[in-house]
Amino acid sequence: MKRGFSVRAKIMIPFVLLTAVFTIGGAGIFYTLVMDYIEGKTFEQLSFGAHVKNEHIQTFFSLVRGRMGDQAADAKIVSCLLDETSKNEDCASGALSTYLRREKIATFSLAEELYVLSTDGQMIAGTVVGSLGGDFADTKLFENGIKNTYIHTISETQFDADIALFASTPIYSNNEVVGVLVGKLKEQELFDILEERKGWGVTGETYLVNSSLLMISPSRFQPDQLTILSQESATKNAKDCFSKRNNFEQQHSKLQTFLGYRGVPVVGVHSYVASMDWCLLAEYNKDEISQQAQFLISQLLLVALLIIFFFGGVSYVVGTLLGKDLRQIIHTGKNILSGGTHPVSDNDNEHEIEGLGNLLDSFTEALFQARVNIDAK
Repeated sequence: MKRGFSVRAKIMIPFVLLTAVFTIGGAGIFYTLVMDYIEGKTFEQLSFGAHVKNEHIQTFFSLVRGRMGDQAADAKIVSCLLDETSKNEDCASGALSTYLRREKIATFSLAEELYVLSTDGQMIAGTVVGSLGGDFADTKLFENGIKNTYIHTISETQFDADIALFASTPIYSNNEVVGVLVGKLKEQELFDILEERKGWGVTGETYLVNSSLLMISPSRFQPDQLTILSQESATKNAKDCFSKRNNFEQQHSKLQTFLGYRGVPVVGVHSYVASMDWCLLAEYNKDEISQQAQFLISQLLLVALLIIFFFGGVSYVVGTLLGKDLRQIIHTGKNILSGGTHPVSDNDNEHEIEGLGNLLDSFTEALFQARVNIDAK
């Protein structure tokens, strides 16, 4: 006679299947939630980091403007630029340059070099030895610096063969411009803001690009500054930033995925540095984000398997206990019907449900026969 599933199996199989279905379905939903969470947290970190670093850059430039103004107000520099004191021995050829080297640079921590220009753009002093002379009237540093404090973008200039960050500001005497002070700034002060990477993982970085889409700060992956004005970053992130330069509300866009300047997929956001017409880009390698997601999903799958095994064990215990109770009921019924004893056999474990059905049929038939006998009397 063909044997069916035991009570234990009939309880365990659907219970485990239902548990597996709900667990796997829940895992799928949770996977979506995990990815949304990771992308949300990544966007939050990148946009917040870009915003904060942009603010720090603005603070740095505000400090530069203030300190340049302080240096330009130096009495000795002003007096040497005035016609009536131009023959003062303190202003003789080389004397003012020596003063700038010994006194001013030592107290101006943001600058590497200083130059003094006359109102017609002629250099009359400078901290670089041999820098006297030269006509700088056609430079942006002079043209803008004679009007207001001006910070020149990172580039090559006529003042220095190196790629550098310069600033210039008017020198006043009784509210009249008598010259221009030019400073070569320590750009590392600016780069230090960008290179602060605590909490930025293995591939997270922030860097600056100019309106020509050239990098003007070091790359995390090329810290020797070889990327400055040589590495193009014509990415979707950079282009979107400059295209929205006149719409501040759209600057912190949603997290984007695109091919980065190194040719690898990255996710990133941008922030426009309005005072310099620069874009600050904040990016992560997409692989690093995916690895975080994979780790969380692997933990999720482990939990799902543990849940299935746990409820499988529960169903096994329940099935075993219930199977024993059913066997006892069946055999007690058989003893009642037969008037004898019928020992409980472990082999009956496979026929609990079937036996319980037969027993109920026997009880029904016995009751029916008893009713017939009563009616016959």
